[in-house]
Amino acid sequence: MGRFSAVPVLTVHRSIQNFQIKKLLVPIDFSPYSKQATEYAISLARNFNASITFLHVVEQEIFPPFYASGVESVFEIDPDLDKRVIENMNEFLSEQLDGHIETSYIVREGKSHKEIVDFAREDKSDMIVIASHGLTGLDYILLGSTTEKVIRWAKCPVLTVKRKS
Repeated sequence: MGRFSAVPVLTVHRSIQNFQIKKLLVPIDFSPYSKQATEYAISLARNFNASITFLHVVEQEIFPPFYASGVESVFEIDPDLDKRVIENMNEFLSEQLDGHIETSYIVREGKSHKEIVDFAREDKSDMIVIASHGLTGLDYILLGSTTEKVIRWAKCPVLTVKRKS
């Protein structure tokens, strides 16, 4: 599987007939691994004159007492959360981006793998460039892999970038 590869792995769904790279989607979790995936996405964007959308998914669960009061979203509790997350993404990526690539920033709420796959479909992304954290053993069994779920469910190609040793 791609999680053991020392080089980036491109996974292409068998239903893909024509392939172009104009719209890249890069999930950001503020880890050094997502910075490494961003490096590859920037290189692709430059070579193919593509745009990049950076997506962060807030996975915060709403506690049961909030449901009783009708609160269903963390954004209802903290209306400025998305603005702060976008500011943090800008800061996190500022050293890598030079202003020559068209970029956008999106914040969603939910399960990371589902939101990434759903957004890629809705936005008609040509490729997802995602980091693999390289979990193994008990960590992998207990936590699972967002990256593997994205690869499994995404209809567009997925470039998986493994963490550098």
